[in-house]
Amino acid sequence: MAKKSCIFFKLIYKKPPIFPYILNIPLDLILLIDNKKFVDLSSLRVFDEKNKILLSQFSPNEEFNIEKGYLKGVLNIIINRVVKKIKIEITYGEKENEVLQLPYPFYTYRIIQKKFLIKKPSYFLNYQIIPLINDRILFKLKEKEIGVYNYSNSQPKPFFEKIIGPSGENVIRIGHPHDPYLTHTHHHGIWIGHSSINNNNFWEERESKNKINHQFFLLLEDGPICGRFIELTNWETKEKELIMREKREIKIYSLKNFLIIDFYLSFWNEENDILIGKTPFGFLSVRVAKSMSVFDGGGLIINSNGEINEKNILWKRANWCCYSGPINEKEWNSITIFDNKENPNYPTYWHGRNDGWFCASFSYKNEYLVKRREKLNLKYRIFIQKGKPNLKNLNKHFEFYNSYIKTEII
Repeated sequence: MAKKSCIFFKLIYKKPPIFPYILNIPLDLILLIDNKKFVDLSSLRVFDEKNKILLSQFSPNEEFNIEKGYLKGVLNIIINRVVKKIKIEITYGEKENEVLQLPYPFYTYRIIQKKFLIKKPSYFLNYQIIPLINDRILFKLKEKEIGVYNYSNSQPKPFFEKIIGPSGENVIRIGHPHDPYLTHTHHHGIWIGHSSINNNNFWEERESKNKINHQFFLLLEDGPICGRFIELTNWETKEKELIMREKREIKIYSLKNFLIIDFYLSFWNEENDILIGKTPFGFLSVRVAKSMSVFDGGGLIINSNGEINEKNILWKRANWCCYSGPINEKEWNSITIFDNKENPNYPTYWHGRNDGWFCASFSYKNEYLVKRREKLNLKYRIFIQKGKPNLKNLNKHFEFYNSYIKTEII
């Protein structure tokens, strides 16, 4: 007979929370099910100390494998009130006739409610990642399109070609509005690139034929809280020489009047060192909608120090940088890139221009060496919201993004 197992955690806040917020807890399901084989991930529930349910989603690591007993992942929880304790509950089966199993991959089990009937998940999937036939994936939030990611190897690099902000409009664009075909063809909405990796240019594209080639997706994940994918790419010269490998994990969340895109980037090479050259171009970059730019729409660039527009923010270090402007006749939207305190070279330098783009310049000041078989890990958050930026509020969101809520099993 299918059984339930539970575990309790106490939450210890280092900083006052901003509601609503996303709590990410690294979790090994072995703590709950003690090597039981038939785990139904769709049955996982999270409750607060008053036994009220909290919206949650367990995101398995790419190595997750019930058959091999590797059950680690991250539990994502949306919390919109003061919570001091949580209970995590999951259902598992002890016998093969208690479950329906999809043989591939190894974590797709469902508990049978009655004979040949399956107990469906308690949520209707909020987020879906839908593959399209032209090497794109579509992010949907319920019935609404919120983004399109292009991973086609006919392009020089993968990129977001569309992100629908809180006002219902696309907040990014492809190409410089005043130079779309000559020197700025490499501005692809939201993209990862760098102009000096072992002296190879993975930034400009008109003359450089180097490419960041999509290999495959390790995972595409739908869920109630976020859409998520893990992608492998190869950074290759035009002669097909492999310079660097990359694992790119991206999560998209929506909370009230803002949209969050979290980036987890990992770079390495098994055979050779990687020299990341001194340059203001790379890694994470955004080209905003034309109407949002300072030049074309009367928009605004501001950083965490309160410095404003290109003249004052260019080549300055800051915790975050925000580009905002009118997205339609009535509304403004803001796009902020948060640096992460765990990143090397924190706080980063910023490359921001009045003509509508900005970049977290990882190696603006100095080159950076990644030794053979070692990894460079970077984290960034893109925070998109309605209205003009509020310095105090964005600093609070940055601090909370960088503060880790301690959890203790009780």
